[in-house]
Amino acid sequence: ESLVHNDSGTSYLSVDGTVGMMTTWPVFHSQQNNIINYCLLPSVIPEILPKAKFIVVMREPVSMLYSLFWFSCTLHQPVPSREAQLKGPDIFHERIVARIHHIKSCLTVFPLAKCVAESSTIREPFHPLMPKCGVTKMYRAFYYTHILKWLSVVPRERFLFLTLEELSSNLRQTANVVWKFVGLNPLNLKSYDEGNGKNEQRQVDYKNDP
Repeated sequence: ESLVHNDSGTSYLSVDGTVGMMTTWPVFHSQQNNIINYCLLPSVIPEILPKAKFIVVMREPVSMLYSLFWFSCTLHQPVPSREAQLKGPDIFHERIVARIHHIKSCLTVFPLAKCVAESSTIREPFHPLMPKCGVTKMYRAFYYTHILKWLSVVPRERFLFLTLEELSSNLRQTANVVWKFVGLNPLNLKSYDEGNGKNEQRQVDYKNDP
């Protein structure tokens, strides 16, 4: 959210949205020197937009990772075979367990933030049944570490944290919370009824999905 001034000198509220991973603080990895550096761009945002507000919507971590696991397969052709689809949940579980073991091993030496950053630089080997997709990117589920990084440069009062589950289960109440946060009037019933149901999110079925 930011104030924009037009040619006539009138100020108005500008609200912009992005589907980017706001909860993930970008990192760069130098393979030559084995050094991980944090991207400085997010820390510049408060200087460029000092009155900006941020709305972060987080999905339940396991559901988010499972959705991302299959979403990566929609970007490649051909789609995974029926056998791969049936074994997908097991492949997902194996990969997540492997990532957890890696994080635990790292935590014996380094703090969580460093381990999460390091995890984001590791390329996962593809499974034979999924030669071009099926990645987990578990580091994205560590909302806590990424949010702490953001809070180190942006005041807490400029953030509104929501979950996708509360957004989909109680759209009207959550929408009014958002409206109040950005300084808009409460959502009227007609606007709510027109938009209700357009962004529904069903519960993940780990046995039968995809």
